Amino acid sequence: MARRQRSDDNQPMIVDRYRKYGCSVLVLSQTESIDLLIGLRGVDSLVEVKDGSKSPSRRRLTKHEQDFHAGWRGRKPRIVMSNDDVDRHVAELRGEADLGKSTGN
Repeated sequence: MARRQRSDDNQPMIVDRYRKYGCSVLVLSQTESIDLLIGLRGVDSLVEVKDGSKSPSRRRLTKHEQDFHAGWRGRKPRIVMSNDDVDRHVAELRGEADLGKSTGN
């Protein structure tokens, strides 16, 4: 049986921020791979939540997270540590969605 992963303390705040932008959020942090799957306007993104208030050594990816990031063949996961990171990420997702509409994708 897989060991239950702990969530970073700021994960509920991060999830709430994405949802306020109208994003779909699937919480996957109970796995040993990735914390969130975000969807906005037809664009998906994997997100790893780290607590930016902790020391750099406490924000490092675990061995399981490193292995997942290294082996993932899709878009590389985004590391998010704050509401500001969410704001920037959502702006990028919106831009990608708008670009996809203009190219007919």
